[in-house]
Amino acid sequence: MNLHDIVKRQDRALQIENGEVEIITARRKGLGQRAVRLFPKTRVSLLEIQEFYCLKTPAFRLYWHVQGDQFPETLFAGVISEGADIQVADYIKSTIYPDEYEIQLSSSVEQNSSRMILDNAGIEPVDILIGPQVSLRQKVLELITGCGVEIGPGLNPAVRPDDNIDVSYIERTPPDQWVELYNADPEQISKIPPETLALYRIDDAAAPDHIEPGSLDFVFSNHVMEHLPNFGQVLRNWTRCLRSGGLFCGVVPDMRYSFDLRQTPTTLSEIAEAEKAGGHEITDSHYERWCKWTFPSHTPEGLKKRGYSIHVNYLTASSLSNILAYYCECGLFGRYQIWFLPDSRDIGFAAWAE
Repeated sequence: MNLHDIVKRQDRALQIENGEVEIITARRKGLGQRAVRLFPKTRVSLLEIQEFYCLKTPAFRLYWHVQGDQFPETLFAGVISEGADIQVADYIKSTIYPDEYEIQLSSSVEQNSSRMILDNAGIEPVDILIGPQVSLRQKVLELITGCGVEIGPGLNPAVRPDDNIDVSYIERTPPDQWVELYNADPEQISKIPPETLALYRIDDAAAPDHIEPGSLDFVFSNHVMEHLPNFGQVLRNWTRCLRSGGLFCGVVPDMRYSFDLRQTPTTLSEIAEAEKAGGHEITDSHYERWCKWTFPSHTPEGLKKRGYSIHVNYLTASSLSNILAYYCECGLFGRYQIWFLPDSRDIGFAAWAE
């Protein structure tokens, strides 16, 4: 469970009862770690955690570590559920890092009205390590070469042109509409170099119409596929633009460890049904589902009025693997690869066209 992200964005589950908590960067053998610091006499609750998808699965692990040997005397971690005994976390000495203990719960959280308590009763701060600072996006970018496009880069393209990369950027609207669409700072837009703006093309990320079939070496998607309701047809549309052996790749959010953590994964059958139904419209049911589980403070009507782009696909490493494996069986791709880390917000993926 990505406690670092929950604290950073002040998720509605977070309740600081006493003291102070902050996100920090810790170190483990020279590698930066995303971490959460509980200051002395700090008590934090995470409310209604039975809604968190990652805590419902039988094989779940928190993947939280604490450094030092003062546990569990100073840090209490446990789950309180209505009508059930308190589930106190265990501290298991790491076999890899001798000075660390892993915080473990013995079973998944299934009871209603469950909350997790983290209580630092000591006189020193306690740092809870959540995961390494590793860019899965960078791992994907290292595969890119030749002529291709990045879809939906907004103001900050990830793929940059160089001696080995010829790239253009696909956006649905021109820059003068990005202030409203992306809530972008006009000054930030004005600072985009003219040579970069010249690489932008106005087109549909779901169904591009200006690209010749078989003309691209790569298509890179940076947090776009989760917004497109006809996931399978989009894969087909872009793969048609690739040469044999061309690369469709990118990153998507891991719903377990982002603000979609209360959703359930989009299934392969849902992907197949959307492709069979056709079209690329976001439906009322998409808006209702997103508002119910991701942002209850919003309404479908308000989001549609703003033109706000919601998530309609909710992916885990396992569900994305199932989807890409299916499209390999269909002959769209020859092979695929996925990169993920526990408690990381992103999943990296790459699929090579037949």
